[in-house]
Amino acid sequence: LSIRVFGLNYDTKEHDIREFFKDCGVIVEVTFPKFEDSGRSKGYCGVLFQSPKAVAKAVVLDGQDLQGRWLQIQAGKMYLKQWEEHHE
Repeated sequence: LSIRVFGLNYDTKEHDIREFFKDCGVIVEVTFPKFEDSGRSKGYCGVLFQSPKAVAKAVVLDGQDLQGRWLQIQAGKMYLKQWEEHHE
């Protein structure tokens, strides 16, 4: 029930992602992997949706523009560090 979004501007925030995918369906979680040394975004994120239909709608947006950057959107496992920490 997740996607990975590549090609993000390093300044992209969670609210930008939620706004971009708002018409796809309910978003459960957005994660931004960061470099440990700098805390800076790695330029991609994971989005966990509530339903498979939302994932299908989100993948259709592959190639769209967000903040001047062309996005690559793939269905698949996302980085869920918070989830992993709470469910081990």
